[in-house]
Amino acid sequence: MRSCIVSIALAVVATTSIAHADDFSTFVARAAAASLKATGAASVSVGVMRGGRVVLTSAFGRSRLHPNLPATATTTYDVGSITKQFTAAAILMLAQEQKLSLSDPIAKYVPTAFSGANVTIAELLNQTAGYVDYYPLDYVDNEMQKPTTDDAIIAEYATQPLEFEPGTKYSYSNTNYTLLGKVVEVASGEPLERFLSERIFTPLGMTHTSCVESAEGDLERAYGYTTLFLNPLSRATPERPGWLGAAGCVVSTPSDLLKWDAALTSGHVLTAASLSAMTAQTRLKNGGTSNYGYGIVAETLRGHRVFYHDGGTSGFSAFNIVLPDDGDAVVLLYNTDNVDMASLYRPILHNLLNITAPSPHPSGAPQPTMSPKDTEGATMVRTLMLMLQEDNIDRTLLTADFNAFLTPDLERQASRNLAKLGSPLNVVANVSENHGQEFTTATVQFSARTVNVTMRRTSDGKVAEFLVSPG
Repeated sequence: MRSCIVSIALAVVATTSIAHADDFSTFVARAAAASLKATGAASVSVGVMRGGRVVLTSAFGRSRLHPNLPATATTTYDVGSITKQFTAAAILMLAQEQKLSLSDPIAKYVPTAFSGANVTIAELLNQTAGYVDYYPLDYVDNEMQKPTTDDAIIAEYATQPLEFEPGTKYSYSNTNYTLLGKVVEVASGEPLERFLSERIFTPLGMTHTSCVESAEGDLERAYGYTTLFLNPLSRATPERPGWLGAAGCVVSTPSDLLKWDAALTSGHVLTAASLSAMTAQTRLKNGGTSNYGYGIVAETLRGHRVFYHDGGTSGFSAFNIVLPDDGDAVVLLYNTDNVDMASLYRPILHNLLNITAPSPHPSGAPQPTMSPKDTEGATMVRTLMLMLQEDNIDRTLLTADFNAFLTPDLERQASRNLAKLGSPLNVVANVSENHGQEFTTATVQFSARTVNVTMRRTSDGKVAEFLVSPG
């Protein structure tokens, strides 16, 4: 789903994040409370494995605001793109059974896919296929408010010309995994949901995990919330049925995901060769590398191997990280979208790795050096922020989808909340390219607080997204 793979760097955290004298559960409870306060999230469910043993599964906050229901360890959350680990594992299982080969062209299973004879299953798995992403935005646009099917997504998005030659570039695309879900169905002869249930969830005892997109009638399932433009928590508009699928349909709990982490990294799901392929960095055709394997990001953190993936759907944020050589893992599930999950996973990782957090620089953290492109992005962020504060957005600057999303009422709410902050004192931006769009992440500093901004601009300069969340 949302395609921002988080950074796990542990360079900057508050000095209060390490509290070795505290009982670990007390430490986590304090860190979770601080995270909920900082992010405005409704709840967070936390699972921690240490040395191969689950040492904590606890939930904090409310799974639903109306009616008021507390989050519990068995509350289920949408895990978004963490689903990709399960889809990738399903593909590798089928490869082990010689029902498919990772070098097979996607055309063998989806004949209508553009350039299908030149795109392999492996390139779909490691996000180097070149297909346009059907879900690049951080909000539910008009199209996603209508039900769809995998076949419809494939017909609309996987038939478009590729954005680059397969294997030459990493570019995260949910469309790749929709195609992989279709491969699982064709090669196995059964729906993806049934395959995952029969081959992974049930054998591993993941009794609170499924691939079901509707939350209605299930009191153990959290509702998703948003704090859009610093508004109070409100129900997020969910993606309509059919949009998540093999790219993001799974709902689960931290306890179940820890079972998955333990089984996957100990060889109880895949052979050693398949697991090695899944967690290997990708060698690009131009000689470069990508740290995205098959549904997993593989990196090294302070000398420790780590595998991780984040997830985000409308109303939910999720994070799953495993240190396979240590037997450690951390799972965080929030029922609020666009949450800064680093506010919680970094303190926990510091604690697990017994790393003393650095003290903040006495004069504040040094500002990163911005490129001319970053500076241009920061200027645009400042301009749009001032327009919103004045309730005077120039709608000729917006795409049709974002124009419809930013209703006059929502603009008034944004103006009311943002005007209280005063003039922006500083904007630090990072600009990158994402599926032909300019993607900017920024922090905007005001006198009393900092907020985060994501901005997308199309090739013609139109603003396709400008969202503000707690910093």
